[in-house]
Amino acid sequence: MKTAWITLNAKNAESAQNLKESLLNLLTLSGSEPGKVAYEVFTAESDETQFHVRESWSDSKAFEDHLNTPQLKAFTASTNDWLSLPMQATMLKKVERFDNKQVIEKLYQAVNAKDLEYIKSLGADFSEWLDVPFDYTTTGENAIIDPWVSWFGIFPDATCEVKSLVAFGDYVIAQGIGKGTHKGVFHSPAGTLQPTGVSMRVNFCDVYKLRQGKIERADSYFDFYGLLRQLAPEKVNAREMV
Repeated sequence: MKTAWITLNAKNAESAQNLKESLLNLLTLSGSEPGKVAYEVFTAESDETQFHVRESWSDSKAFEDHLNTPQLKAFTASTNDWLSLPMQATMLKKVERFDNKQVIEKLYQAVNAKDLEYIKSLGADFSEWLDVPFDYTTTGENAIIDPWVSWFGIFPDATCEVKSLVAFGDYVIAQGIGKGTHKGVFHSPAGTLQPTGVSMRVNFCDVYKLRQGKIERADSYFDFYGLLRQLAPEKVNAREMV
């Protein structure tokens, strides 16, 4: 989410009245813009020539789209003569006890280091992990650690190379490449795959919802068909021939 705090100082009472009307008009026009989370106009109790706007947008794109709207450009052009100082804008960052992006960054670091203690610490009684290709959900305090322990049993040297990690509010989305050597029995959606010793690479996308530093929900997507091509190409060829 993107939040901005805007300060505008009017030259005098007449300019303040003009500025107030223009701000309220902009408030109305901006109300229906996609991605708007909040848009409020304030005046200082001690000085009614000073105005403040607090606006929040769902993401950077929504905020940038707002900056390029005709109504905002018209507002900026019309208010210059009413201001005693240039308009000031400060981008705000919500102060939170937990940094969700950092929590997930550390998760993948823990995966690569096989730090099972940290991975387990992200689970809670309300946690859920869905392995999408398996259509299988684990729940409870071990919901986060169990899928990784199972994966390490199949690929003991498994690592995750994160290519993109984006956080917005309670949600974090990670995309990257999983790597590992097939050394364990893999009970897969295509049947049981005995160890092949093959080094694999697989694209993944994990979507997380966090609560108080814990993973409330994880939806783990990965290219199982691409993985199967590497581990058991004969199964893929047989399916394609059907």
